[in-house]
Amino acid sequence: KIPKKDKFFIYSHIMDLHDRGYINRPIRFLQKLSLWPKWILNKKTNRTFKRFLYDISLHFIDKELGKLIELSRLKSYQLFIFGDHGCDIHDIDQRNFSEIFGFRTHREHINVPLIIYNSNNKINNEGFHDSMSISATILDELNIKPHKSFKGRSVYKIGKKIIISENCGRGNCDVERKDLYFTITSKKYKMFVLIQKNKIKIKRLYDLVKDIDEINNLINLKSLKKEIKTLLSFFINERKDLLKKRKIKINLQNLNNYIEP
Repeated sequence: KIPKKDKFFIYSHIMDLHDRGYINRPIRFLQKLSLWPKWILNKKTNRTFKRFLYDISLHFIDKELGKLIELSRLKSYQLFIFGDHGCDIHDIDQRNFSEIFGFRTHREHINVPLIIYNSNNKINNEGFHDSMSISATILDELNIKPHKSFKGRSVYKIGKKIIISENCGRGNCDVERKDLYFTITSKKYKMFVLIQKNKIKIKRLYDLVKDIDEINNLINLKSLKKEIKTLLSFFINERKDLLKKRKIKINLQNLNNYIEP
């Protein structure tokens, strides 16, 4: 039900794909199962029941989002649609191994769509926009000024030259004790960094121009030391509070002490 008030904000996390096998709503689950004949008649390369559960959940989500889109068009509501992660399908196919959870920051893992309905603002494609840009964009649309500590940058503004993706791995987010995974991305390079206790390890470097699928690790190439230093310098400046808390000191003149593929 849509509130009758003129101004409201609703955030909804749709979990159908994650919870595709749950039957706590039996009628809804039976509605999905009714799509079996239509699904089986389509030419599918993967006809497993797991694939079927994924497909019918996606079909259901598309149908329900269609209703929201039509409602936003008729009522002049603003609608923001985005994902919590990318498609996550290329690890084994292209890299011949399943990526560890902390470094699931390859292109297919972190490229997240953002769809906006009923906005007159123009998107700025210059630079990078990260996950903080989603909340920044919503605040921008609502004309709400964020707190001075907020680092997000709206997609209507120029993006950043370098961005950092971070992960605490599975479980709780204990930044003081757990292993921390960071990915520093520029227009041309992507670098993976791991923090274990009070030690920092530079694990991988990819050339995003020549190696779009991020397969060839170039971390040991001496000719790229300057690029590694640039990305690491940015990381140190952006996460100085964290490094101080973990009692980590980095000497940029001795990069070989940190490179550990």
